[in-house]
Amino acid sequence: MKTLKPLLLVVALMLAMAAWAQCANCAKTDTPPKAAGGNHPTIFKASGEKNWINGDYYFVYKFDKKPKVTGTSVLVVKLYDKNKKMKQDVLMTANAYMPAMKGMHDTGDIALRLNKKGEYLVPITWVMSGKWEVELKFSKAGKQISYGCFDLNL
Repeated sequence: MKTLKPLLLVVALMLAMAAWAQCANCAKTDTPPKAAGGNHPTIFKASGEKNWINGDYYFVYKFDKKPKVTGTSVLVVKLYDKNKKMKQDVLMTANAYMPAMKGMHDTGDIALRLNKKGEYLVPITWVMSGKWEVELKFSKAGKQISYGCFDLNL
């Protein structure tokens, strides 16, 4: 029984460390948005689905072609107000990275540019296979209004 207690303590510590390590993969920001409580980003829904960033805006995203390793695809984001009218008055940035290797393959925050159709665009180059996360940040009038991310497996 005396040897069982230390073993249980070691197992409990290992589980706690594993949970903490997983949380370390979450993107952090100094100014958490109203839409995503605390320092954790909103986890956005799949491509083609509505993703609300606050009570005033939602967006839908897709890629111009299926992302693949050692290739570039363009992330296309359409921003709408609550009345389903396309909007172009928000600054968006994107950062693509591999959560398991944060800092190694990050694109850094890249501003999305508007095309003539009013869509926000950013090219992303995928350099290796594995789990990727794309983090989107939304700002208006110089203040971040929301941020979040979605996963992608290559």
